[in-house]
Amino acid sequence: MKPRFYTLYLASSDARKVRKIRVSSYAIQVLAVLAQAGVVRRVPGRAGGGPWWVARGGDAWRLAPERPRVRDHSRSVAAGGEVTSPMPGTVLAVHVEPGQSVGTGDRLVVVEAMKMEHVVTAPAPGTVVEVLVEPGQSVRLDQPLIVVTAEEDG
Repeated sequence: MKPRFYTLYLASSDARKVRKIRVSSYAIQVLAVLAQAGVVRRVPGRAGGGPWWVARGGDAWRLAPERPRVRDHSRSVAAGGEVTSPMPGTVLAVHVEPGQSVGTGDRLVVVEAMKMEHVVTAPAPGTVVEVLVEPGQSVRLDQPLIVVTAEEDG
């Protein structure tokens, strides 16, 4: 039986590094076996499908059939808004509380995915308005974690 080939995109969790790859149906079967062994993780999505997440070298990579868009989280927070989860996982720690001032790069939340910790930092200075998650909570890709208002220039 001849294998079918698929075009997939391998992207870093922030979608700033993307590689277009071609894989055979055999590779998809290997991913399923690795998922059973806990080496990779498949995140359920709409209609039962969803991207695969692969961890390597301290980063998590998303493997999916569509090219991801780079999300500029700093622009939304600079105008005041939500800081979202860069990947599905579990909240390990929340480092801020409502009313707290944050600067660019300050730790907000730690999300664990595939036994790796990912620190979510403030992309711009501002004030924490609301904390939407707590330690131990499962979060989805792009789920809002913290609401921050922008620091006013002046």
